[in-house]
Amino acid sequence: MEKTQKQKLTDFLINNGVIIVMFILVIYTGLTTKNFLTADNGMNLFGQYVLPLSDCLRNCGLRYYRRL
Repeated sequence: MEKTQKQKLTDFLINNGVIIVMFILVIYTGLTTKNFLTADNGMNLFGQYVLPLSDCLRNCGLRYYRRL
């Protein structure tokens, strides 16, 4: 049975609702706070979240390929 356009949209919103709300909050905070969307804050976020995540993904990938 094929889903209608409305059902697809509803499923998308249910599955990704938290991500959508967080994205809206980041945009709102960026527009209303003076120092939120600055290069310094971007580098802080990059250093705190993106680099550790990439290390984790790299280590998990290495463990997977070592098993082969």
